[in-house]
Amino acid sequence: MNCIEARQILTSAALGPSPHASYDLTAAQAHVAACPACAERFAALGRAVLSPQAEALSCAECRAWLPDAADNALTGNLAVLVSAHLTECPACAAEQAALLATLRLARAGALPAPPRQPAFDISFLPTPAALWTQVRAHLRRLSVEVPAALLWQARQLAVPPPGLKLSYAPARVRGADETVATISISDEAAGLRIDLRASRSPEGASLAVSPVDAASEQPLIGTRVALAEANGRLLETATVRAAGPARFPDVAPGHYLIRVQRQGNTWEIPVHLGEDAH
Repeated sequence: MNCIEARQILTSAALGPSPHASYDLTAAQAHVAACPACAERFAALGRAVLSPQAEALSCAECRAWLPDAADNALTGNLAVLVSAHLTECPACAAEQAALLATLRLARAGALPAPPRQPAFDISFLPTPAALWTQVRAHLRRLSVEVPAALLWQARQLAVPPPGLKLSYAPARVRGADETVATISISDEAAGLRIDLRASRSPEGASLAVSPVDAASEQPLIGTRVALAEANGRLLETATVRAAGPARFPDVAPGHYLIRVQRQGNTWEIPVHLGEDAH
């Protein structure tokens, strides 16, 4: 039996019921008795865990008290036991010396700075798409189509798509027949938020659009809102009033553009209204 085999067998036996046969344990014990290196290894382990004397500390116990000893916080019999162990154990004495040297450097403000970790290179990650695309001067278009159909069905989009700053309120039911989806879309650069409410009932779908000043949370009364087909052909217009948002009732399923026009600037929001989720 070699050293590695003997150490594995005896360590396994020390930790619990051993899977090894009794003759393996006997052979391992005989090997340690005849091998100075293995005998010293197990003796050091024993000293670290168990004290050879009833009124003495093991290495593990002594090292647990070293920070208190360094602060002169030990008193009575415990201080005597720690001091006695350090006198007899070169390894623990060296540990104490290293601790005291480190504390002296720390108190003098002379500890070397820890090495700086290199910055993570994340250049391989794709750049998130911009929320708004500048189509031309004074015209910005939302870079994703708002899928109201999915919200009506309470499907997906519990969180915004990666890289976008859309805020989706969960679909909710008012009464038994009407389903409502509310979506808030922010343009931080313009200080504007556009709240879109899409409702569906057996009679059809409707849209309510309310531009809001992001700072004051007040609706921008007088803002003109247009509903257009996906190809840009104008269908109808409405204006935000003090009484409520711009409303578009009886909207058929399909793909649309909502245009919000204020002070010479236009925001276009693609919207999908339909029964399907595609």
